[in-house]
Amino acid sequence: MLITRFSEKSRFQLWLLGIVLIGVLLAQLLYRGLPIQTDLLAMLPASERDPVAALALKQLEKNIGERSVLLVGAADAPQAIAAAQRAATSLQQSKAFAEVLFQRQAGDTLASAKAMRYALADAASLQSLQQQGLSAWLAEHAAQLYGPLGAPRTALLSQDPLFLAGDVLARKMENGVDFDPISSAVLLHGEGRVWVRIEAKNRSKAFSEEGPQAIKSALENAKAAALSQNPSANVLMTSVALHAAKASEQAKGEISRIGIGSWLGSILLIWLAFRRVSAVVMCVVPLGVATAAAIVATSYLMGSIHVLTLVFGASLIGVAIDYGTHCFADSLGADQKWTMRHAVTELRPALFYGMLTSVTGYLALAIAPFPGLREIAVFSSTGLVAAYLTVILAFPTLLQHYQPKTRGIALADFFIKLHSHIPHKKWLLLLLIPLGIGLFQLRANDDLRSFHHIDPQL
Repeated sequence: MLITRFSEKSRFQLWLLGIVLIGVLLAQLLYRGLPIQTDLLAMLPASERDPVAALALKQLEKNIGERSVLLVGAADAPQAIAAAQRAATSLQQSKAFAEVLFQRQAGDTLASAKAMRYALADAASLQSLQQQGLSAWLAEHAAQLYGPLGAPRTALLSQDPLFLAGDVLARKMENGVDFDPISSAVLLHGEGRVWVRIEAKNRSKAFSEEGPQAIKSALENAKAAALSQNPSANVLMTSVALHAAKASEQAKGEISRIGIGSWLGSILLIWLAFRRVSAVVMCVVPLGVATAAAIVATSYLMGSIHVLTLVFGASLIGVAIDYGTHCFADSLGADQKWTMRHAVTELRPALFYGMLTSVTGYLALAIAPFPGLREIAVFSSTGLVAAYLTVILAFPTLLQHYQPKTRGIALADFFIKLHSHIPHKKWLLLLLIPLGIGLFQLRANDDLRSFHHIDPQL
């Protein structure tokens, strides 16, 4: 093998150089912000993405994802306006929003009704238009020009000949939407309270890495400001960024639970087997190097790293940690002449072919036209290679003074004796019954929507 042409010292120096390179690249990623991807559609191949749906999602994110809306309610209009003013001031002082709309011009109501007249059109009115025909419809609604809303309807007649914007304004007044000319605030009446609406344009995108948390913090501060002088007030908030922040927190929590659980389980088994702190530490070193290398390679090669890749990448822990444990397992029952250098030399071919078969299996995922599977293939393959090289290049130098202990054999002897005392081994087949029941209850589900859960509080 090519690696055997270098001396032990040269191999260790080569490993140190790789560690420094990985550390520098990882530090740059963390400094700029780890490019974590949360869009589930990004895991699908381009051929499977509906261009119309993608365009609609892009437009939806632009129109809704960049906005946050607050409703500040109180017992009467002055209290609601005062509380809303404090909330708007807090939002304006934060750096999370590019624009905060609290005070509006009277003409904004007409402009909004005109812009949204088709989306907000009454279904019954549209059905009546289809049944009566255009001429009858115009004749019936011409009388509205002389009603209470005749002036705004006349102003919009050239741009809204079907009177749809006028219907929107009429329904707003019927539903309790009002405009306060003194404060220039939009008032809503409902549930026995007066509400003031505040709109804010987010400075960052809702699905960026740091944006949702900053927006969430700013909204919570605005809520606290509104309630500071009037605890009886109510503040309702809605924003796509709040859902994105919740999803990000949930994903990070799942990654942490899976990763920490796997680490602790592996460390416990290594301690029970070898009873040496050095064995535990050195088995964890290849795993840490593998994780760092996988994150760096995936981020630079794929442009980003999906949260699901990190979740599925937790399976890397069970494979990458094996290379070190094989070397330490070789010391069980060995005499005092045993050395880690000798163990690595003897196990190198087996470890190499084991790594090669595992990497080949993961790289087979890259054949599929799914960016998500390709990303997992890059992440896992890079991690396994890094773990293997850490054992081969660094273990002989770092563990040259390691002395084996045989107390770990007692645990294996215990299970062997326990197995020998079982009178009828065929009764062990009964353990397959609950396994079969569990396998029978498994169900396949390839619907990506199953990953999406809406928090009831939002």
